[in-house]
Amino acid sequence: MGPELNNAFKFLVTPKQPEEIPYEDLRKTLENHFDRKKNKFVESVKFRNIVQQKGETIAQFVLRLKQGAAYCEYETFLDRMLIEQMLHGMEARDICDEIIAKNPSTFKEAFDIALALEATRNT
Repeated sequence: MGPELNNAFKFLVTPKQPEEIPYEDLRKTLENHFDRKKNKFVESVKFRNIVQQKGETIAQFVLRLKQGAAYCEYETFLDRMLIEQMLHGMEARDICDEIIAKNPSTFKEAFDIALALEATRNT
């Protein structure tokens, strides 16, 4: 065990000494500390803060959106949430306005519109 793990280990079992605790309880304590489950509300707040960075392509931005939504548990609302966050976080407001005007029914449709408009800018 390294010093960082050793310190965390001692802190997690205080006021008892590690020798006083059965192995299985120690293992569960460490697992619970280091293997925390993702909280869907925390992940959703993080997702809502994803915006397109300067110089980032729409494809790169959308990849980060999809990764950010992975633990949000949006389920049947995932498509709509991805559309809304893409529109909210998109740097190019004119592309955003065009997507809104075309009123896409799926995220793929909205993404395809965005990619096509971005491609026309880069030619």
